[in-house]
Amino acid sequence: MGKEEALALLERARKKGVAHQVFHDQDDVSQGHAAICSCCWDCCGVLGSYNRGATPLHYLCYTQARVAAPEACRACGLCERFCPAAAVTVREGRAAPDPKLCIGCGQCAYQCPEGVFELVPGKREVPLPVLPRKKARLGR
Repeated sequence: MGKEEALALLERARKKGVAHQVFHDQDDVSQGHAAICSCCWDCCGVLGSYNRGATPLHYLCYTQARVAAPEACRACGLCERFCPAAAVTVREGRAAPDPKLCIGCGQCAYQCPEGVFELVPGKREVPLPVLPRKKARLGR
């Protein structure tokens, strides 16, 4: 597979909601990179286990989602649906990302048809605790 084909494949996966992630050995961000994965929150062993409330996660992130154009939000819910960390909620007709949960994957910005979000650069650690049973997500 050539470079253009590989990039096209990554783009098709992203459109379907895949969050391209870098993982660290034993989920320890002080360790080197262990893998690069194209994760889907409902079926991936890592993000899926987190969303089912089975395991915590610890991310080293390089961006954070922020609402740049709140007036443009139409409350369609795509951001909420595609966020692999359940960091975005739609409240009172507006999208609201939680900076404590945002892993900076960019799915909210990518999926939003109105361009409501921007990704703000900045390195940070995001520890995601085990989800309580009532917040677990089992599928799209």
